[in-house]
Amino acid sequence: MKKPLFFLLLLLSTTTCRKDSVFDEHGFYGEGSAKLNGMPWTGKTGVFFTDVFCQPDSCIAINLYHRNENGALRGKLTLNHVPMSTGRQTLNYTWPLSKDVLCALSYSVFTSDGDVITGDYSVFEQNDDNYLDITELNLKTGDISGKFQATVVRDSFWTFAGHQPDTIWITEGAFWGRIFKE
Repeated sequence: MKKPLFFLLLLLSTTTCRKDSVFDEHGFYGEGSAKLNGMPWTGKTGVFFTDVFCQPDSCIAINLYHRNENGALRGKLTLNHVPMSTGRQTLNYTWPLSKDVLCALSYSVFTSDGDVITGDYSVFEQNDDNYLDITELNLKTGDISGKFQATVVRDSFWTFAGHQPDTIWITEGAFWGRIFKE
């Protein structure tokens, strides 16, 4: 009689006790950092599959969201169209203009409660100084990490308000996270 009760309790404990997800309510897990014009900058990492310009599940978008102490969004750095492989990629403009280089970087500055864009920036020039280097990618677990740097310029068309610099040098960029799968 003891054995069936033990197995029943074991079965109930494994089916009712589920490990909590590592992702927050927005699908973010991990952290990123960089220096923007020499100033330290940090953010939470969100890594999501994207199919814009890619075959389904063949590339990802890496988002780093910087929030203030009240939780309002203040900065968003996006690495988009990132291939699912390790290695160094040259970064392109916000929307890929070259079919052989899809990987893009953009940066946005926010104000108010995080819903007003005061500056939008894109990679200035496609060259070896603007890069993303995926150093780890575990396709089984979804764990990913890498380094990046870029020079981005303010897009006057999408800039609405505020006093932001015309150029931002993003250096010493690094991130780690996990690909969010719904």
